[in-house]
Amino acid sequence: MANAQDSGSSLTSWGPQEFDNLKDGETVYKLVGPILLKQDKADAEGTVNGRLSFIEKELYVAWNGIYRMALTQSSERLDTQIKEIQEKLEKIKGEILKIQAGAQQGPAVGGSGKQAVKA
Repeated sequence: MANAQDSGSSLTSWGPQEFDNLKDGETVYKLVGPILLKQDKADAEGTVNGRLSFIEKELYVAWNGIYRMALTQSSERLDTQIKEIQEKLEKIKGEILKIQAGAQQGPAVGGSGKQAVKA
């Protein structure tokens, strides 16, 4: 994400610098199809700044969409993991209850029914 943001910021720093390098009276051309048309420096600078502003907004919208999608997927993944852990806990709880019930019932079949007591 940082690389894309860096490329967006390099675009915005590139455009104005190019116009700063122009000397007074130098001609700016605009490519319209196969033809180069003369254009005022102020008009060209306004056009470039407008386009860069549009590109920045589009990048912002795109990155926000990607970020929201990543958050949603992470949330769904966490919900799935939580459910799996809860199911495992319920299974273990059931096993513990079975063991406790078996211990409360006494010795297994075939025993004398008495437990040895150590003194």
